[in-house]
Amino acid sequence: MFNGNGEAATSPTAPITLSPLTRIQDERPRHIRLTKQIALEKLQNLELFLSDEHAKKELRSVIDMIMNQKLDDVEFSPSISQEDTNLHSFLEAQLTNRRVGDNYRRPGSTTATPLRVAESPARAGLLSHYLTQMDKWDFDVFHLEQLTNGRPLTEAFCYVCEEFKFFDTFELCPKLLREWCFEIETSYKHNPYHNSTHAADVLHGCYWFALGLLRIYPLFPRLDLLSLMLAAVIHDTDHPGVNNAYLSNTLSELSILYNDRSILENHHVSEAFRLAVKLQAFANLSSGQFSRLRKTVVEMVLATDMSQHVAIVSQFEARLKNENFVLFDDTPEAASNMQLLLNFILKCADISNPTRPLGLSKQWSARITCEFFAQGDREKLRNIPVSQFMDRNTSNIRGTQIGFINYVVAPAFALLASVVPGVREECLVCMEQVLAYWQSCAEAGQFADLFGETEDELTARVRRSVAPATSLDDLFKPLNSSADPSEPTAGCLPHGPPRHQPIFNLSSLPSRPVTRRTYPQLPPHEEGVASSTLTSPGRSALLKAGSLVSLVPKH
Repeated sequence: MFNGNGEAATSPTAPITLSPLTRIQDERPRHIRLTKQIALEKLQNLELFLSDEHAKKELRSVIDMIMNQKLDDVEFSPSISQEDTNLHSFLEAQLTNRRVGDNYRRPGSTTATPLRVAESPARAGLLSHYLTQMDKWDFDVFHLEQLTNGRPLTEAFCYVCEEFKFFDTFELCPKLLREWCFEIETSYKHNPYHNSTHAADVLHGCYWFALGLLRIYPLFPRLDLLSLMLAAVIHDTDHPGVNNAYLSNTLSELSILYNDRSILENHHVSEAFRLAVKLQAFANLSSGQFSRLRKTVVEMVLATDMSQHVAIVSQFEARLKNENFVLFDDTPEAASNMQLLLNFILKCADISNPTRPLGLSKQWSARITCEFFAQGDREKLRNIPVSQFMDRNTSNIRGTQIGFINYVVAPAFALLASVVPGVREECLVCMEQVLAYWQSCAEAGQFADLFGETEDELTARVRRSVAPATSLDDLFKPLNSSADPSEPTAGCLPHGPPRHQPIFNLSSLPSRPVTRRTYPQLPPHEEGVASSTLTSPGRSALLKAGSLVSLVPKH
């Protein structure tokens, strides 16, 4: 196509193509010319993966400046508005290997949006395939951490939302929900244990338990499922790496704010909903739905306070023994039972590390021990009482793990097994293997002896694994690009057969209009399903065998 002057016209949206004939010609030393050429090629690759038209336009202007050597002209002043400088700073930082923030603020936007660069096809294929393995208890969240460049929580949450059809059921905007989850994940600190990978692991546990419940109660209220997944995502938001006792003993601002009552848990849920309101992530929910969701999530997160563990387990056990323990009636008692069940499921997912396969369980034990000892060191420096299990000089790692399994995990999961199918066959079997391992360890085993690395080595490795990509080399780094997704990859568990249909690509979705709809006032369980309809052959068989407790009323 030619313009009116007989010259070839250039499409404003066509990508800039570099060829040997357009390579920069100047009198500089060869290594400088090669460096600039490499930078141009990387910028060209970056343009191919960007979906935002404004970002593409600005990127082309940067490429044009480099190709025409305008960056070297002292008198040249690029016509870049002040609001567009964030993108140019990002690109400049990439070329000079300087660390920058994860967010790019679009012009005219009041919220920061992740500058998402699409994964290479090989990595995207591995990630999409591996997410389909979340229905297995031996799902390796550490491998997901690698596949996502340290962002496992956002990808796992969006996958779960699509699998449960939350976007369609509640007309939620996928882009807003992804942005909110991205901000939540960014708020997780690089602690050895309480980081976004732990949140993704708890999310997987809740997802797996929910799948078990849906096998026997297929009409389980979807708003309660959404509440459970959200609580898993946010339950340790902005965790400082120390416990409530430390915050209280040091008179921290949070301890003053929350009067020493579930300090961290209050902070986690408060920070998460502050971001939700700011980003309007749940604006399409009715006022009744959002009010109920928020109340349910708050109760669940507050219940993760370990100081309430014994009371919650005892209360759940007492409720299960009651023949009138039902969930699906429109009564206050049923609503209270549902809340208790959700609290208990989240609590079990939060303490599920000893019920994972041995290799995964040991990794989590190493991380929590490392974080405990770091807090003990802080407490010694401040001359305050060292918390139990956190003094590296006196704590017995083997004894701590055995005691945690016997007195905390085992009683809780024994109760959960009476409600959720699969727990007895999967979780309790793994727990027995993990317990046997710790019982076989040396009584005086030290950290490096038990876990195969020092605390410093583990901390450094965790920081590298959870840190977001900070250079183009990281963003485009190939990961097993020649591997067959159906075959096991190094360091992860065997995969099942690949899904024939591709995973739903949330990043390609158009933004759904966010409008406040008008709903009639909802009852405590808005689905209004009669308990008599909650029947299935699988549920009947399990109840008949006596392996599950009935959660519906007896007529």
